[in-house]
Amino acid sequence: MMSSDTSAKMATVSIRTLVEDTGETVRSLQNWCDLGLLAAEPSTEKKGRGYHRIFKEDERKWALVASALNRLRVPLGDIAKYLTFLRSYYKLETFGRDRNERHRFDASPISQALESDPDVFMMLSLQPEGNRLEVKMSLLDPIIEPLEPYACMEILEHQIRFSRENPGCHFLNLTRIWAPLRRAKHPET
Repeated sequence: MMSSDTSAKMATVSIRTLVEDTGETVRSLQNWCDLGLLAAEPSTEKKGRGYHRIFKEDERKWALVASALNRLRVPLGDIAKYLTFLRSYYKLETFGRDRNERHRFDASPISQALESDPDVFMMLSLQPEGNRLEVKMSLLDPIIEPLEPYACMEILEHQIRFSRENPGCHFLNLTRIWAPLRRAKHPET
């Protein structure tokens, strides 16, 4: 008998699930795998005709973000950089392993985008840093309505400051992007 930890680690989805989530074509998603944007299970990666790639359940998040950025006409190479950064950021290990750190991880804006009703916004940008490009990110905590006028001004000032410091930034509503995942977690009764 498997423990719940083991079965959770083994949860997988087919490429068809990613197609349904994102609205992208199978060929586009396969191309994204070939380019390293999405990570298929190694046992199903590039097996050839007749084999279908399988993905960890968690990969659905990144397919949805990639699709949203693709709709904004962000180059695939830039999307790959964003996803690499976000994957490294969105790991429990980033926050630590004790119970307080787990709470901080669960309370992070990225986790809240999957769990809470208020919208969570993220701004991403690639900026030159020496001889390479570095990802810059700004996460806005869930916005709870009604907002006081001073709160609106603070949010707006933050967005303006980030966009001035990071030209060419992309503004994403993670709560809306991850709506298919939220529906799966909290089906309407």
